[in-house]
Amino acid sequence: MGSKFRSWTAVAAAVGIAVLTGAAPGVAQADLSQNFDPGVGPGSAWAPAGWTGTNRSMPLGSNSWFQGNPPSNAGPFPAHEGVESSYIAVNYNSTTGGSGTISNWLITPQITTLSDGDDVSFYTRTAADATEYPDRLEVRVATGGTCSPGATATGLGDFTTLLLSVNPSLSTGVYPRAWTRYDVTLRGLPAGTSTGCIAFRYHVTSSGPVGSNGNYIGIDTFSFVDDVTPPAAPSLTGLSPASPGNVAEPRATGTAEDYATVRIYGDSSCSGPVLGSGTAAQLAAGGVAFDAAADATTTPYATATDGSDNVSPCSAAGSAYFYDATAPTTTDDVPAQWQTAPIEVRLAAGDGSGSGVAATYYTVGENPSVPTTASAVYDDAAPPLLGNGERIRYFSVDVAGNAETPRTSEPARVDQDAPTTTDDVTAATRPGDAVRLTAGDGSGSGVVATHYTVGADPQEPTTASSVYDGAAPPVLGAGERIRYFSVDVVGNAESPRSSAAVPVPPEPRTPEPRTPEPRTPEPRAPAPRTPAPPLVTLTERPAELTRGRAARIGFAVDPSVAAYECRLNNGQWDRCRSPFDLTGLRAGDHRVEIRGIAADGRSGPVTVHLFQANPYPPGISLAAETLRATRAGAVAARLGCSPREGEGRGRCIGTVRITYAATVKPRGGGRAARRVSTLAQAPIDLAAGATTTPRLTLSTAGRRALAAARDGRLDVRVVVQARDLAGNRTLISFARQLERAGR
Repeated sequence: MGSKFRSWTAVAAAVGIAVLTGAAPGVAQADLSQNFDPGVGPGSAWAPAGWTGTNRSMPLGSNSWFQGNPPSNAGPFPAHEGVESSYIAVNYNSTTGGSGTISNWLITPQITTLSDGDDVSFYTRTAADATEYPDRLEVRVATGGTCSPGATATGLGDFTTLLLSVNPSLSTGVYPRAWTRYDVTLRGLPAGTSTGCIAFRYHVTSSGPVGSNGNYIGIDTFSFVDDVTPPAAPSLTGLSPASPGNVAEPRATGTAEDYATVRIYGDSSCSGPVLGSGTAAQLAAGGVAFDAAADATTTPYATATDGSDNVSPCSAAGSAYFYDATAPTTTDDVPAQWQTAPIEVRLAAGDGSGSGVAATYYTVGENPSVPTTASAVYDDAAPPLLGNGERIRYFSVDVAGNAETPRTSEPARVDQDAPTTTDDVTAATRPGDAVRLTAGDGSGSGVVATHYTVGADPQEPTTASSVYDGAAPPVLGAGERIRYFSVDVVGNAESPRSSAAVPVPPEPRTPEPRTPEPRTPEPRAPAPRTPAPPLVTLTERPAELTRGRAARIGFAVDPSVAAYECRLNNGQWDRCRSPFDLTGLRAGDHRVEIRGIAADGRSGPVTVHLFQANPYPPGISLAAETLRATRAGAVAARLGCSPREGEGRGRCIGTVRITYAATVKPRGGGRAARRVSTLAQAPIDLAAGATTTPRLTLSTAGRRALAAARDGRLDVRVVVQARDLAGNRTLISFARQLERAGR
């Protein structure tokens, strides 16, 4: 191991050069600089005003901080600038032996304006000896008003905040051997200004005259500059979420001076209330949140305040944000009155002065499920249909994402079926008996009147004929019939029916007295048998394809027939009357049989009627997930007609449309609105289980919309409205993408 630089110790002892001792610190101005100039050249007494040197090394050595020793005085190096001894130095003699711990402090005068952003700079170096004994220098700050370094070699006293460490690991080749400038910016200090000191701590372990660490260092050209320069105005470059939005506290993003506090305002002078605040780091990352005015537009502006409470100018305007705090409202036009056909429901949605309605979603049924954004989208060009007892549940969403609470319409009141009426005329009815008519309308609008005519061959009744009154029922004479029909509230009228004729009783005869003549008994032929009942004639029957699960069979009643029997689908024969009503029918084919029964129990020939009950709307499928349009605008959409259970002879008849919803802003200004357009339309007619590709050609507007699409794709809906041969109807909508062919 080479010898450490030792000549300065001898010189200091010979000429009595003063070193800094533990004097009380003075008070510094806002800025502070120190070049450590000697009083009169090298070796003169030196005591910078207000500076304090305190040696807390263990064991305590012979030296503290002293005037720099230049080469002209057999020292290791000259000052950084100025007189060659104009620097302050410290060395291994701060402790003794070879295993001491040096903790030698050089403390500035007290500074009353310490704050984030203040700058400290200085130069330092060590001797360029052949053998290196690593040195270490710490720069620390105290901000609590007092500046004590503590009482031990390991204590820090008031200087718990480390600003910089030169060669923190005591490694060779790290501490500079030439004057090197170090700059430190104060960060992490309490808000506002503080009172305290800056301290240099020469801190070396395993040191001393014969230790392995610690040699000689110098410090020169020290400067403390108080930060009084305002930061630049922040730059607001982004907004999250985008406007319009339904977030009460959007976030402005952008840039500001590092470590500054950013405050958001709603006015261009940044003089109004503070809407939000955060750090420069937050502004650059996730953004600084600010309060937006409900259902209004807020334009953010910002200032940046550094650690010295310097405030920047007000920034330029950020992106304006419209806070839509109110959901849209939607109404339906389901009428309270009875209707004679399924109701086309119109939904009207509005968003007031908000961001505009984006879409309206709905479900339909007698007890419809709660709609979601995955439900059908309302299209005014293809409104949904409601049957009797069905409701529509719906809600709208605006462009900002506000969704109203789902609403439910009143049930639709649709009566498409006429009432049914029966009479009580039988073979047992006698002339002069009152006739009772019984009319019902099921779940329909209700019977309003029953009209009738009476006679041996009564005319067909009309709404001008007599009105049946159960309190004064009509009376039929011998051989007379009653013809009748009922009308419900919405005007559905059944086909007129006719009762059987009242039987004509035989005329009584008075026997004439006769003198009996003796007669020879003759053999007598057996009395003729009662004829078999005739074939039953049907007067009312269900259509070959019947909608729903109910049907009615009417037949002519013959007075000579004692009774009638009916059965369904080869089941048990049961007594029946005309009309014979069937309910709860399963879907599929049915067979109805009717026969007459004579008084002696013999049965007549069987009348058979076949029909199919179909309670299901037709099922529609669309194969392709993506539709492609040719240059001429032709679109192929392969549709399937899906048969339901028991639907052997079904068909799907109707129309298919391709619709597109776009947000349109009125030319005269105002809020954007959602508009649905029909791009193509074609009829369909296919059997159950079959598929077809209807001829769909885009309209001129449709081809333009597809051509203008940025990626050559449009989000469209394929809407199919169809009925089957039984009259069941369906409306189904498929979400698809339409793209240009050849992409």
